[in-house]
Amino acid sequence: IVPQPRIRNADLWAGLEQYCRQLAAEGHELLIVAGPAGSIATIAGGHVQVLEYMWKIAVVQPIGHRTVSESSRVIAIRMSNKVQARVADWRDCRVSVGSLEDELEYHFFNSLDEQLQRALKRKIDQD
Repeated sequence: IVPQPRIRNADLWAGLEQYCRQLAAEGHELLIVAGPAGSIATIAGGHVQVLEYMWKIAVVQPIGHRTVSESSRVIAIRMSNKVQARVADWRDCRVSVGSLEDELEYHFFNSLDEQLQRALKRKIDQD
């Protein structure tokens, strides 16, 4: 559980989750990983950290397509947890997986061929 302002959780994050459910209902399989990062404050007497942002990566594939390719759709978002950050739609938070890797110091897609990794990590979803 991650503390989020209502506008982030009930509006932006919920919009992204609804879109992912819609893609699944349309016959897609989604491979999703998500998490929090950074720290901007604490609450509850210093026992709970309020994190700077949330991130999510979804690889969208038609059901039954077991092989990820350069044409696979990749949705990556970085959503600020700050109330002051004015964002109207989760689509305005789209970034590349590579930029998330740089910030998080994580490595995604590392079981894939290096050329395919580079191609997927450069993508910024436009759909």
